[in-house]
Amino acid sequence: MIEYRKAELSDLEELLALRIEFLMEASGSANDAAAVEHIEELRAENEDFIQEGFAEGCFVQWLAVADGRVVATGSASFYRLPPNGGCINGKCAYIGNMYTRPAWRRQGMAEQILKNALSEAKSRGCRKVMLHATMMGRPLYVKLGFTDSADDMVYKF
Repeated sequence: MIEYRKAELSDLEELLALRIEFLMEASGSANDAAAVEHIEELRAENEDFIQEGFAEGCFVQWLAVADGRVVATGSASFYRLPPNGGCINGKCAYIGNMYTRPAWRRQGMAEQILKNALSEAKSRGCRKVMLHATMMGRPLYVKLGFTDSADDMVYKF
């Protein structure tokens, strides 16, 4: 039986381990290959991010637990932009950290976690939810109604 629950600060070490596992697995891409070189710095920055996000209430992470072990996770970061035509109230969410340990994939856990995140976003009044889709995750996101967008550009310092 799978238990779904929101993560708490007491889950911090497990959350960090899952994040590192995800980054290591995703390291085949150019962006994440550089991340692996800086894994300790990334771990420390993720620790700060999670602690601050939990304290401020702008970050929620869900866990799927089987046999007492966390086997899947996903998160949502909540923020507000100036209201505009694409998001009338400016309330947005960003879905991230969608990761299922390999032995537990294709059992519907990511879908349930994503539905939990979408439900939370809706309850907070979010009118727009975004995410970065990996090739593995894309079919799930499309199934649940996500569409591609060409609106965003990125600037990095």
